[in-house]
Amino acid sequence: KNKIIRKYKQNKIQISLIFKNYLKEPTFYDIKLEISQKSRFLIKNYNTITFRIDKRFSKKNVKNLLENLLDTKIKKINSLNTFDNKKKVLVSFYNTTETEDILVSLGYNHL
Repeated sequence: KNKIIRKYKQNKIQISLIFKNYLKEPTFYDIKLEISQKSRFLIKNYNTITFRIDKRFSKKNVKNLLENLLDTKIKKINSLNTFDNKKKVLVSFYNTTETEDILVSLGYNHL
């Protein structure tokens, strides 16, 4: 079974996934909270938080990982690849209070 270790920094979640059978050493993936003018608009109007992740993650992996880390249900995930070999993930939640609580727990409270 995979093991998840969380470390929170300002505007950044650092997550290490330890794969039991595949790798002997732990593999680290960075999941960064992206805050821009467009992402603030999405937070306020569509209950959507934007993250930048490693390109190797799939939507299913991101959904399972974030649901376990944030202890909430995710409504929808949209993803798109960027030029810098990363993936931009738009994660939609069910209500606004849930979205704001998640942002505050991640260290961002300037809505």
